[in-house]
Amino acid sequence: MKSFLTKYQRGYRYIGGPVVFMALLLAGCSGGGSDKFKIEQAWLSSRYTTASGVDLGEANRVIKFYRDGSYAYFGPGGYNYGKWTEDATTQTIELKRKSGKLETVNTYWRYEVKSPKEMKVRIYREPLAPPAALEGTMALTAPGGKPDPDPFSPDMNTWREKPQQPEDLTATRTRVLQYLRFLEAVWTYAEKQQVATMPTSWFPRPILMEYSNGVRMAYANELDDWNECFYDSASAVKGYQYLSGALREIQLLETTNRFERNRDCIEQMIKITESRDLLQEKRK
Repeated sequence: MKSFLTKYQRGYRYIGGPVVFMALLLAGCSGGGSDKFKIEQAWLSSRYTTASGVDLGEANRVIKFYRDGSYAYFGPGGYNYGKWTEDATTQTIELKRKSGKLETVNTYWRYEVKSPKEMKVRIYREPLAPPAALEGTMALTAPGGKPDPDPFSPDMNTWREKPQQPEDLTATRTRVLQYLRFLEAVWTYAEKQQVATMPTSWFPRPILMEYSNGVRMAYANELDDWNECFYDSASAVKGYQYLSGALREIQLLETTNRFERNRDCIEQMIKITESRDLLQEKRK
C-alpha cells in the first residue's frame, strides 16, 4: 500500500483529494473508531446522587442499549425492558418502558460525555427536562466489548419473571438453572471485560460472591428479591435448596482473580444441578 500512495504523490501535483481520501479510509479500517463515544453498549453505574444532593455512592444500576432501539435496565428495585430514542442535538435519551417495575413511567436522561467510556446523566420525568424536575444524577462507565454471552439480554433473564401459577419441581429446577446460567454470563462478562468492579445489587443474590475470601449462601433476611422470582415461598425454598446443595459440593478455585473463581464456581454448580435428581416432596 505504501508504493500505491507513493505513486499518487509522484504522479499528481495536487494530491489532497485522492491521498487524503485514501488516508482517511485506511484510518477508518485501522480500528480508530472504537475510541468514539456511542450509546449502544452496556453501562454500569458507579455513583448515584439524588436531586437534593445525597450521594448514594454504591454502584447499583446497569443498562444495556441495543442497536435495534431496545434496552434492558436493572437495579435493586427490579428491571425494565423497553425502547429508547436519542436526540443528539439536546443529548437526551428517552426510555419508553414496556414491561418491568424498576420504573413505572417514561424517563428522560440528559447526558454529558466525559470520555468515550464515561458519561454523566441527569434523570427527569418530563421531556423538556426543567431543572425543578431533576430526580438525580448518575455516573456511568462502559466496559466496552461485545458481551458473549450477554447477561443483560431479556432471554438471559427469564428466571426473573414470576410465574402466574404453581410450578412443579422440574420447572423449579429449570428456573434455578436459568439463574445459574445468568450468573455464569455475569462473571464471564466481568472477567473478559476486566471491569474494575462488577455491580451485583441489580440482581437477586441467594449466593453471595462478592467476598475475596469465599462464597456463601444468603440468610433468610437477604432473600426478598429471590422469593419474588417464584410463585410462592415454598417454591422459593426449593430453589434455594437446589443452590445450597450444589454449593456444598463444589471445590472453590484458588486464584486471586475473583471473577474467574466465581465463574468456575457457577460452572460446577450448573453441572451438579443438571445431574441431580429432583428434590423429594415431603410425605404427608
